[in-house]
Amino acid sequence: MQNLKLFASGKKSIPNIKYRVQATSAKDLKAAAQPRSLFASKGELGSLVVVSGSNDYYGVSAAVGNSVYNLLAGLRIGTGYACLFVPSSIKNAVEKLTQNMIVRTLGKSYISESTDKEKKVLREWMDRSTALVIGMGIGTKNVPPMRFAARLIDYAIGKNMKMVIDADGIRSLKYMKKRLNKNSILTPHDKEFKALTGFAPPEGRNIRGRIEAATRAAIRTNSVIVLKGHVTIITDGYSVKINKAKTSALATMGTGDVLAGIIGGYLATGCTSFQAASAGVYLHSYIGDALAKKMGTHIFASDVVNYIPVVLKRFDKNAR
Repeated sequence: MQNLKLFASGKKSIPNIKYRVQATSAKDLKAAAQPRSLFASKGELGSLVVVSGSNDYYGVSAAVGNSVYNLLAGLRIGTGYACLFVPSSIKNAVEKLTQNMIVRTLGKSYISESTDKEKKVLREWMDRSTALVIGMGIGTKNVPPMRFAARLIDYAIGKNMKMVIDADGIRSLKYMKKRLNKNSILTPHDKEFKALTGFAPPEGRNIRGRIEAATRAAIRTNSVIVLKGHVTIITDGYSVKINKAKTSALATMGTGDVLAGIIGGYLATGCTSFQAASAGVYLHSYIGDALAKKMGTHIFASDVVNYIPVVLKRFDKNAR
């Protein structure tokens, strides 16, 4: 995994890929809904760790908010516990946005500046948690944050931990020492996909070409790929689901971070990677379409988070 420009050199194609294509639907939400006992405690409902943020984005309130909305999205799915790790330079700004989360510091301006005590706390959380979401805004201007993120991903792989690797985390993968596994979900947009593979995927209208590109990337990286776009491709290399949005309302900053949190929440509550990715993409898109009918193209990331229970309550499998 030292060089993730998988298609830039060596064998450029994988022959005879056979996959089946389906559309996402409400069935994905039904399948992903986890039964909850009347006597359930929060400790039995999964635990999510989110690692994000850096001084590169400090002063941009939306970027601080995106870390919050990422974690809150995971909680909205039904996760029992969740903890957000951010650099201390943005911790106060993060905590002012909500009191509904646990926040811990990881470094001063970048996660790579973390102390031994902070690293110990993070490992303890990872050791008792069921899923990790990593990468949003950790910074790519400097190498150390990316190397640190890669070590965390390696640690998660060693624990066979489910995880979503998003945004800057995708660019960090070139520093990994271990190989990803099917517990890993990568959520690139087109530019991040190019950073991952070495080539840009076909343009958005070429759905067949984007499916081919995504399936090959999934096989080469040994992960589940969520290639984001107006038509989003979800694939493990052999099964493919596509989601067609009805509006461009979610084409605004922060909504991609919410998607990562939604998928992470599904992972934490017990879904498989492909199941979590499929349900997460459908839910995210469905909410965007529903909000567009009420608000047009004037949607914030927080609007998406707040609408999650409106949709999911009809799929709850609670004991009566």
